[in-house]
Amino acid sequence: MAFGQVDRIRETARRRRVTNLPRLDGDDRTNERIHALLRHLNPADVALFVRKFSTEPRTQRIHTYRELLFGVHLRDNGFDARYERRLGTKTPDWTLVDKSDNPLEIVDVTTLHQKLEKDLEIGNALRDKRLWSGWITVPSDHVYSKLETKINTYATHAAIAGMPFVVAAFGEFTASLDPQEVQHVLFVHHGGLLATSPELSGVVYFREVNCEYEYTYFQNAHAMHQSALFRATT
Repeated sequence: MAFGQVDRIRETARRRRVTNLPRLDGDDRTNERIHALLRHLNPADVALFVRKFSTEPRTQRIHTYRELLFGVHLRDNGFDARYERRLGTKTPDWTLVDKSDNPLEIVDVTTLHQKLEKDLEIGNALRDKRLWSGWITVPSDHVYSKLETKINTYATHAAIAGMPFVVAAFGEFTASLDPQEVQHVLFVHHGGLLATSPELSGVVYFREVNCEYEYTYFQNAHAMHQSALFRATT
C-alpha cells in the first residue's frame, strides 16, 4: 500500500473520531460548516472550540471562527497545528509541533478592520437594512499599528524561544483591504514593517473573496528564524 494511501486512511479514521458534536450555531449551514471544520483538527483540540462557540458572545465567536479557519488551513497544508498551547507566559492561537509534540513555531491570528467609528457606522447601516456610502479605504498607518501591536505581543518570547513567529491577519470585509495594500505596509510604509521586525518570520493575509478564502503569504527576508509555512508555498 502506498504511503499516500496510508496517510489518507489515517486521516479518515481521525476525522471519524470527532463525532456527536452539539449544535454550535442557530443557522443550519453555519452549524454544518463549523462541524466540518472541527473534524479537521486534532481531536484533543475540539472540546475547547465547542466550549467557545457555546458560550462566547457573537462578536467573539466571529474571531474564534477565523482562528478555526486558519488552523484548518494549516492542517490541510500538512502542518500539525495545535490550538492554544501555553508556551511560557504566552498562549498563541496556534503552535506548530513535531511528531513528538514539541513546539516548533508560533502562529497568532488578528483581524484588520476599519477604525472603530467607521466600523460601527457601516455595521449599524447594514443591521438597519440601510444603504451606506463613503470611502472604506483603511489608512496604512492603521494597518501598520494593528500589525505592530500583534508583533510586539510575541516578539520577545519568540526570540528567546528561538522559534519562528507568524502573524495570520484576516481582512474584515468592511476594511476592503487588497493584498497589495498589506504588502505596501509590510515592505514600503515607514520603511516596511518587516524590515524593523526581525522576530517576525512573516505574515499570512487571508480574506473572503466570492465565498472562498484567499491566502497570501508575505515572507520576512530579515527574520531571525524562517518559517516552514513559507517554504511550503515557494
